[in-house]
Amino acid sequence: MKLLEKFKHKTFWVEAAKLAAVFFVLFVLISMIFANAGAFFSGDFKTVIDAQWGDGRWRSDIPLKLAITIVYSIYMTSRRWNLKKT
Repeated sequence: MKLLEKFKHKTFWVEAAKLAAVFFVLFVLISMIFANAGAFFSGDFKTVIDAQWGDGRWRSDIPLKLAITIVYSIYMTSRRWNLKKT
């Protein structure tokens, strides 16, 4: 089944949304850990939050991560989605 045909089914979008939600949370957490590992593991979460999202940095960070998440979830759902589930 072609990708455009899969887009017509509601269950495709439900599965893609579930995957996107989980992947987005993991993506944000992992990027925070890699960017600020020392502060993260010492429990200084104020420093982590300020470094990641202070001074309006979230405006460029979150949309990029959201776009990557959406593309990834649509790709993975299209690869694994089975019409027999419907």
